[in-house]
Amino acid sequence: MLYSNGRLLPANIDVDRGLVQGFAARPDLQVELSAEFLDSPRFGGETHERAVVAYLREKYAAHPPEVILVGAWEALDFTLRNRERMFARVPVVHLAVSSEDLQSTAPLPPDVIGVPLRLDFLGTVEQALRWQPAARRLVVVTGSSTWDREWEARLRAQATRLEDRLSLEFLSGLATAELQTHLRALGGDSIVFTPGFFSDGDGRVFVPREAARLIAAAATAPVYSLYATFIGTGIVGGRMASYDAIGRVGAHATLELLSGAAPASLNLPETMPMPLHIDWREARRRGIAADAVPPDAIVKFREPSFWEAYRRWVLIAGAVMLLQAGLIAALLVERRRRQRTAAALARTERHMSL
Repeated sequence: MLYSNGRLLPANIDVDRGLVQGFAARPDLQVELSAEFLDSPRFGGETHERAVVAYLREKYAAHPPEVILVGAWEALDFTLRNRERMFARVPVVHLAVSSEDLQSTAPLPPDVIGVPLRLDFLGTVEQALRWQPAARRLVVVTGSSTWDREWEARLRAQATRLEDRLSLEFLSGLATAELQTHLRALGGDSIVFTPGFFSDGDGRVFVPREAARLIAAAATAPVYSLYATFIGTGIVGGRMASYDAIGRVGAHATLELLSGAAPASLNLPETMPMPLHIDWREARRRGIAADAVPPDAIVKFREPSFWEAYRRWVLIAGAVMLLQAGLIAALLVERRRRQRTAAALARTERHMSL
């Protein structure tokens, strides 16, 4: 498994967990999984690429892989350009690669398969507008790394479809202090969207999840994104794919290939589902009513009602109370029957005495 970014990126951790869970579904097939990391965008360039190619080729020379999994576009692009020098004719399964990135390259070889992500930026903003119909401004926050600039260009192109309803403002490549100042000055007519960023205008390095946490903490307007790993950082939510599910899909495809299936024969979904994820705490803080949340949304951090939290114990207590009431009633009936019997016996004895 070759990841585009670093080992501790939350998305990579979730994909790895999904892979392990997926492989566990086939205990009859022992799968040895190795993980490698390109550490993009912090490291890159021709020298770095040559070093990684040589490292992987030498490391796995005695134990070449039977399947190569790649996480995100950078790892797929790297593998497509260097597969013949590393692991020729080994099938490739791509994970978490956006459909836009796949469209930008030539048709994939027949032994390179996967389930792309159709990142739904416009769908996320449309949902935000349903919750904040008074919003008049969309603020998009990105960073200064190569990855951040590519995201900025992609979002600028898509955001043109919103110009008739929202004024657009891009806060791109700012120093953290300057960015926080802008976000604190936002009014109630604003919506913030961010994919996170890897570096700010001062060159400070971030994990995108932590950048999202910083943005949400400073913004006076609700913040939305596309990554499920951002839920819990202070954003409201967005249309997002589950990286655990991505890992499980990758494990399923890998198991089929290891079992002898041809890559072209695999029946894979066209895209990964992108359901609406929402942080219930942030939704309440932003005034989003419970009946405004779609029934198919994945709601995180929702505090259960008394009945939801203690239903089992309430039912047990109710059953015990009913049983006790039944026993007490039976005892009262028996006591009354005995009293009537004793009274009848006393009357009979008086009659016999007379």
